[in-house]
Amino acid sequence: MQFEYRVIITSAGGYLGPQNVKYLKKSIKDKVWVLAVDIYENENAKFYSDKFCKVPKGNSKEYIKILIKLSKQYNINCILPCSDEEAFNLSKNKLIFENLGVTVFCQNFITTKIISNKIKTYQVLKKNNIEVPLYKIANDKKELLILSKNLFKKNF
Repeated sequence: MQFEYRVIITSAGGYLGPQNVKYLKKSIKDKVWVLAVDIYENENAKFYSDKFCKVPKGNSKEYIKILIKLSKQYNINCILPCSDEEAFNLSKNKLIFENLGVTVFCQNFITTKIISNKIKTYQVLKKNNIEVPLYKIANDKKELLILSKNLFKKNF
């Protein structure tokens, strides 16, 4: 069978990994072939995906080399990173994958750094006149307790 999409889903062994694989396959029936990858062996990920491979951590030096190898070996055309560390590494190396004909589904590195940090995200949104929820920054446990008590008193 010829598949339109040949996808690597990363962090497939995590809590939502098997569910991500299952939903992707269900959403585009008979058009997607999924290679699930994770740092741990995971029976659920193996069960829902077409193929499973164990890979190094997303922030390791070998990670990109291994994904390039897997992309070539299995004729992958899309990578869906499902953890921050993998998204960071893949976003830095998007051009390498694009040159192989592989689309990495994540934004550029700078944007990835911003959206992976809620405080930075809110700051960028506020700077661009986009409304954000009320938030406070606590630097330690004591500050967190004080801020949460005050916030609770104001709102309830």
